[in-house]
Amino acid sequence: MAAKTTAIKAKELKPEELKWSCDPDVFEFDSTEQIEPIEGILGQERALKAIKLGMELRSPGYNIYIAGLSGTGKATTVKQILEAISTKCPPLCDYTYVNNFKDEDRPLLLTFQTGQARFFRDELYAAIDVLKKRIPAVLEGEQHLSKRKKIINLYNDREQNLLTQFNEKLKKENLTLAQIKVGDIARPEIFALINGKAVPITLLDEHIKAGTITKDESDILVKKYGEYQHDLQLLFRKGLKVSQEFQEKLNKLEQETVDLVVKGVMENLRENYTDAKVIEYLKHVEENIMENIQVFKGIKPEDTITLMVL
Repeated sequence: MAAKTTAIKAKELKPEELKWSCDPDVFEFDSTEQIEPIEGILGQERALKAIKLGMELRSPGYNIYIAGLSGTGKATTVKQILEAISTKCPPLCDYTYVNNFKDEDRPLLLTFQTGQARFFRDELYAAIDVLKKRIPAVLEGEQHLSKRKKIINLYNDREQNLLTQFNEKLKKENLTLAQIKVGDIARPEIFALINGKAVPITLLDEHIKAGTITKDESDILVKKYGEYQHDLQLLFRKGLKVSQEFQEKLNKLEQETVDLVVKGVMENLRENYTDAKVIEYLKHVEENIMENIQVFKGIKPEDTITLMVL
């Protein structure tokens, strides 16, 4: 059987020890007149955050319901919050997504003052419409057409010289050069020269039967035809290279012709804006226009590029 234990007797308190006394030495002021009064409601942090959140909502259709006992300072608190946020409202902006010419799957975001994005869109489209009229007009101008004609004539002369020199070698072997069409592409081909007429090599047997040439003469023509095939391929590749060079010259001439027009229109547009991102975007638009002059000539490319999305 366990031994009995005696409970510890609690200390008895005197009546003067039953009340809490505040030590005035903990305060750093002599009177409450020296301190600022506490604003708001004590112990209602969540309620105050909810009120501020509701006040900052800019969309219509939201309401705030406040409940509590009379005299607790509800109306005063709401009034103070309204006075505090009324002068601190963030400015509204227009957010506009535009085409990213470097990565079309990631549009760029441009920010404008309220209502300015629509003006930017309209001004950009107006500038594009001006270029749609001005670019074809300047490319059809007498000065441009004259320069273009000189380049084309120079190309034709070079191409003709290549063909003439090769054809003179062929005629010494009773062969001649003519054009055949393969699909949509015309290319030079070697023909036999019989009685002053160009005859395809594949039809020589018919002329043997007709007696216009002998079998030996046909064999010589076929042999020479084979010997000149390599030279013909070189001539064809050289002609393509010359054609490419002159096409590059024509493209360069077009860009030089429209450069002043495009720069003038886009520079006038850039003068209306100071934001660095907007100016950078307009520079990319200008570069893209210069790379797609064919679009402004009425030739639609396979991949259509969207300038802007609002």
